[in-house]
Amino acid sequence: MADGDLTDDDMSTAAKREPEITVGGARPRRWLGYPWRLLRAVSFFCAGRWPPPADGGRQPVESILVLQANHIGDLLMTTPLLEVLRKGFPRARITVAAGAWNAETLAHNPHVDEFFTLPAPWDNAFVKPQSALARLRFLLFSREARELARRRFGVGIDAVGTRTNASMLIRIRPGRLLGPFFTDKPVPTGPERRHRIEVQLDHAATLGLPATAPILPQIFLTAGERARGAELWVDGDVPAARRPYRVVIAPASSRPYKCWSMDDFREVTRILHGRGDVALAIIGGNDTLESAAHIATVDPTVRNYAGRIRLRETFGLIANADFVLCNANLAWHVAAAFDVPSAVVLTAAYLSAARERSEWGYPTSRVLGRDATHDGAYSAGEVAAIIGDALDSRPRGASGTPPG
Repeated sequence: MADGDLTDDDMSTAAKREPEITVGGARPRRWLGYPWRLLRAVSFFCAGRWPPPADGGRQPVESILVLQANHIGDLLMTTPLLEVLRKGFPRARITVAAGAWNAETLAHNPHVDEFFTLPAPWDNAFVKPQSALARLRFLLFSREARELARRRFGVGIDAVGTRTNASMLIRIRPGRLLGPFFTDKPVPTGPERRHRIEVQLDHAATLGLPATAPILPQIFLTAGERARGAELWVDGDVPAARRPYRVVIAPASSRPYKCWSMDDFREVTRILHGRGDVALAIIGGNDTLESAAHIATVDPTVRNYAGRIRLRETFGLIANADFVLCNANLAWHVAAAFDVPSAVVLTAAYLSAARERSEWGYPTSRVLGRDATHDGAYSAGEVAAIIGDALDSRPRGASGTPPG
């Protein structure tokens, strides 16, 4: 999963669609499944039925809550659903309840009326502790849970698909509950797995809305933010047709098995820098400082922005790039939002690049890993050649143009 890993003990059947990897966590205790089966039975009772009126129309909806306690990449998977909800229910108030780390992601989003800060101790790596007691205490007694329950939302959507998130939705008591726990529709497994955005759009179909939208994340930048992103490339007054290709390197990894070798990242950076027509920028959070510094030793002209720019500035930097090289992390989805080509490198721990591509990929991204034509992880030389070919086929100055 990209930037939204869940613990094995807290994943529902829907959310257990993790990468097929050779490295895994401990199996959950079998007895833990019985309380969740009871929760599922209760959830069906709470969800109720919402039959359409005799004239075939939809029931009016005045307020919609989207509950998303996960990471930034996972929230981006929900943004197409927000647009469909806005178009289908233009008068409804749409509230997204998510962690504070997600607030910048939804800034200037015209399909969201309110961002509600929800410091939920589950499904993320930001709120600690995430023990069963901490979760239960937050569910029952937190100020946030009481406030959301007080509002009596017309529709509540579990956009994560985990047991605890479903429990929170039942606690809030909206008029209509949507999510994997509130349907008898089987969750596709194996080769039938669908893109995560398509799974989110199923909620719109349940509400009688057209479940069709571009399978692309949405990020809304202001003109000033896009201009700031261009400034970070420090191209000066060089004409677009003569400026170097702009390549973003994003080595962040939420789990060790996702982390392509830093030496390989550095080697790709060295090869691209040696072309003489490429400007390189490294991005990441404070947890990437050491690896970013290692990669940046290739040359002082490599721009190391790890831990130095804000999230919205990172969005602007990528929006003005020509290519993104990354692990299976947030940069993958941000690049797709701005129609920027990307290469996502998978380690040998992943058994199927095709699976990652089907669940998380985009027309502009290439997922490099084990598949029918390639055994194991890609080498630095192979990745550099792929990026070089992509740059050579891309007109100079193409970056920085908003996608149509």
